[in-house]
Amino acid sequence: LSSFLSSFSALSEVSSSSFSEESDKKYVALTFDDGPNDTYFTDTLDLLWKYDALATFFVVGQNVAKYPEELNRVLDEGHEIGLHSYSHTNYTNYTIEQVNADIDKCQSAIYDVTKTYSSILRLPSLSMPTYFVQRQINYPLIGAKFSSSANVLSGTVADGDIILIHNGIGSANVASDMQNLEAVLQKLTNEGFEFLTVSQLFEKKGVTPVKGTKQYSNVSAPSQTTSGQETTTATTGQMG
Repeated sequence: LSSFLSSFSALSEVSSSSFSEESDKKYVALTFDDGPNDTYFTDTLDLLWKYDALATFFVVGQNVAKYPEELNRVLDEGHEIGLHSYSHTNYTNYTIEQVNADIDKCQSAIYDVTKTYSSILRLPSLSMPTYFVQRQINYPLIGAKFSSSANVLSGTVADGDIILIHNGIGSANVASDMQNLEAVLQKLTNEGFEFLTVSQLFEKKGVTPVKGTKQYSNVSAPSQTTSGQETTTATTGQMG
C-alpha cells in the first residue's frame, strides 16, 4: 500500500506539473492581409518557416489565381487561408446579398487553386456593415488587437491576441510591416509565445467562434474574461 501511494503521489505531481506548464503557455495568432503577391508573400513564408511560426493569410480573391504556387505553399507549410473579399471592397453599405456574393466569389477563387474552403472571414478594412447585415454573415469575423508590426513592437501582447500585418500591395503600412516582421517574430519568440493559426487558437482556448455578431481581436478560454472576444481594436493603424 505504501508503494502504491508513493507511485500515485509521484504520478499526481507529474500530472500537476504538466498541467501547470500547459496553463503557463502563451499563444498568439499572426495574420497577414491582402495577398498573395510576388513582392512580399514568399519573404513572409520564408521568415515564418525560419521561426517555426504558423499564421493565417486573409487573401483577396482577385489575386489568388495569379499566384497558385504561393497559395498552395501556405497550406503545405501548415498555415491557414482566410477570406478577405474578392476585390477588397468596403462592405459598409452592402446588403447581405451583395456581401454573400462577394464572399462566395472569393471562396470560389481559393477553391479553384487549393481545392479547399476557408472557414473564417476578415472584413475589408475591418469595415462593419449594418448590424442587420452583419449578423447574417455565415462566417466568424476576425478582427485584430494590433494592426501593424510597429504597434506590436511598441505595445504589450497578451495571450490569445490576434495580430494583423499587411503583406499585400496597396496598404500604407506594408513596407514598414515587412521591414519589421522579423523583429516581431523575435520579440514574441523571446517572450515565450507560440504561434498558431486563428482556427488553432480557437481550438486551443476551447472557444467555438460565433458567426457574424462580433469581430474577434483576442481569444480567451471560456473560464477567463470574455471581453477580449468582443468587437475591439486596441491600437491604431491602417486596417485590413
